[in-house]
Amino acid sequence: IRYTKKTIINIDKLCQHLAQIREQGYAVDDEEYVDGLFCIAAPVWGHAKTVVAALSVALPKFLYSKSDEEIVSIRDMLIDVAQRFSISLGYEAF
Repeated sequence: IRYTKKTIINIDKLCQHLAQIREQGYAVDDEEYVDGLFCIAAPVWGHAKTVVAALSVALPKFLYSKSDEEIVSIRDMLIDVAQRFSISLGYEAF
């Protein structure tokens, strides 16, 4: 289903996007589901080394530019909180 003009609907592009997410350890949704919305998500891992939850932040695009250091800071904080949460659940890979 195409929600916006940026929705990934090609299976090969989706597989590439998922591989990138696995490699970088977080996901970005840049208007793929809602026009004007930028989202970042990071996994929360459980003691059995499986993803048990995710933390995410959604930002209106008019509040930032792609080169904005604030977005990098938000991403880094989100990943840090997700890692701390994972550790509190018994995850030991960090």
